[in-house]
Amino acid sequence: MEYNILFSKLQKELSDRRANNYKKGYKFNKNQQSIYDFVIGRKSIVQLEVNEEQYFIKKNDFRHILERHYVPNDEVNLKDGRVSSNDILNIANVIKNGRKLEEYEIKDDDFNNKIGYIQIKNHIKYTVILSKDKNGYWFISFFSNEEKELGDCF
Repeated sequence: MEYNILFSKLQKELSDRRANNYKKGYKFNKNQQSIYDFVIGRKSIVQLEVNEEQYFIKKNDFRHILERHYVPNDEVNLKDGRVSSNDILNIANVIKNGRKLEEYEIKDDDFNNKIGYIQIKNHIKYTVILSKDKNGYWFISFFSNEEKELGDCF
């Protein structure tokens, strides 16, 4: 599916979710709001805060997540490696609650500039990989629930 179509479906799903939450008296937390603001066009980058650390998602990395790993809610079967709009909205939870990967688990020559987290929730294994840029900022470069070797993804 084309990126623009996927992005519009994600916009609709997150807008609907926000409206439903509002009706029930719930609000997005700070990290969810940052993702929502990016998706609807209020921000040009996603900025997440987890355990007093800052993490970012750039447009190209977000595009990669959508094109390779996102499945809209109207496609009933989430295939292995696919994430839903709810998963994207809660990506910071994988960093916050997940287990930090050991160097040997990150199959990349540049593991000094990468860290990863795995969280198993409801029998699904979520993986987040972060890459450090030349200025020392951490950017989310990969997000999936796929069970294959992490090195296959870089």
